Amino acid sequence: MVEADLPFLESSADPYLRIRYLEAYLKCFGHKFTDETKFRNAHQALALAKEQTAIFR
Repeated sequence: MVEADLPFLESSADPYLRIRYLEAYLKCFGHKFTDETKFRNAHQALALAKEQTAIFR
């Protein structure tokens, strides 16, 4: 996994799988992001995916 993988991780149609991808991404790069925008985007995508799963419950 590389920092540039974020667009691919956000594209999963399954929000539960997207949450797992994004959490792994943030765990892997959380302390060493070179691009602050990607870090913010990953957190926003994770929040959105969690909101989407809350609707399905």
